Amino acid sequence: MFSILKNLRFKILALVFAAIFWVFVVSMENTFYKLPDAVPVHVFNQAEDLALASEIGSVSLMLRADETVALKTLSAGDFEAYIDLKSAGAGMRNVSVFVTSKNPSVSVLKIEPSEIEVELEPVEEKLVSLEASIKGEPAHGFSIKY
Repeated sequence: MFSILKNLRFKILALVFAAIFWVFVVSMENTFYKLPDAVPVHVFNQAEDLALASEIGSVSLMLRADETVALKTLSAGDFEAYIDLKSAGAGMRNVSVFVTSKNPSVSVLKIEPSEIEVELEPVEEKLVSLEASIKGEPAHGFSIKY
């Protein structure tokens, strides 16, 4: 019993310093970073008979990296944000945004917004007859062919 109480203050102090050191090491190992650039969102698997009637926009990212140096050199070009419209039909819908990192040591923690509202409309075609009307004269050295 007395051997446990011997130097108790030093043992408690050592535990406190060990806990502080552990928190410091863990926080250095997992660095979090908000990418200042907005990442444009691309569309994949859009049906040919549908057209986007709304603007897609961009997303902001919260990242984690093993190396602090890797975070300082990142830009929007290091990520690809996309939505998949494979099974989407005409109308309004919320679609999940996916992001891939080109740098394997950087992982994406959060995507803002994580969903984008998209409006798809059927593509319509119409044949219209046109007739060219030329006014004026071409510049020196050029000619008009009919």
